Amino acid sequence: MKYFIFLFLFLLMPIALADSCSITNLGNCLPEAFFNYILDLINTPLEWLLGFVQSLLTEPVDASVYDEIWAIVVYILSMFYGLLLVYSGITFMISGYDVAKRESAKESLKNILIMIFLVQASYFIYVLILDINSALTTSVYNLIDSDFFIFSIDHFGDIASQIMFGSSYLIVLLVTIIILSIRYLILSFGVALFPIAIFFYFIEPLKGMGKSLLYFLGINIFMSFIASIILLFGSMLLETSLFTDGKEYVIKKIVATWKDEKGSLFIIPPCGSCRQMMRETDPKNLETEVILDKNKVIKLKELLPYWDWWKKQ
Repeated sequence: MKYFIFLFLFLLMPIALADSCSITNLGNCLPEAFFNYILDLINTPLEWLLGFVQSLLTEPVDASVYDEIWAIVVYILSMFYGLLLVYSGITFMISGYDVAKRESAKESLKNILIMIFLVQASYFIYVLILDINSALTTSVYNLIDSDFFIFSIDHFGDIASQIMFGSSYLIVLLVTIIILSIRYLILSFGVALFPIAIFFYFIEPLKGMGKSLLYFLGINIFMSFIASIILLFGSMLLETSLFTDGKEYVIKKIVATWKDEKGSLFIIPPCGSCRQMMRETDPKNLETEVILDKNKVIKLKELLPYWDWWKKQ
């Protein structure tokens, strides 16, 4: 039993220490303070996970870990340069007066020279692409409102279902961290795969394999940039009136009706809960015109006695 008491006091302590609480407003202050305390408990670990996700998305991948393996790969590939150049030269010499073969041999020689240059410079090209992607991702990510990622609870009465949603959000973050960590490892080692992909791409029988490997690396590199764009569009969408308390929730005129057993239709005032709900949805709804009869229309604030009593104290 004492453990439950200790837990209760632990949860109550931050509420009791809230600066805005006093003996005159405990009824409103305590639920709100407890509500905010629960949010802080949920968001504290989420903020750390979100920071980790942001680092995996925006920070440049450190390719220097595998630079020695890159050097070994390039050294092995360079052993084939001479053979490829000799093969192209022999093909050119034996082509005779066949224009098509001579052009094919010259094209092959040109591709080999381009391939040699790209393979030798592959480390710097790869790191440059990683840095460009990181800069693009960071610039887009910084445009996203930070509150977009923070878990929030709209209504205390619906806290159970929203905590379940928060648990799903936590699982999504953990899965995202796993996926981005695997991506980071792939891109780190990708510096050794990049020259192989280039080499294969310029060798006709291996061109399909080289193209697939280049696509694979490209997708993994720019995955973070594409994800940041999707997140930016998502955050911008949530700021539209479809998801915010904008004009879509401001009511200009309203009428409540009731039908008796005979099917006769009567106009009635909105119930107390409906009036309060409209008031809390948007303060502008205090000016909503409520139809009470064919010739009688009053404003919502007239149906909410003392709605502004706290302003007069």
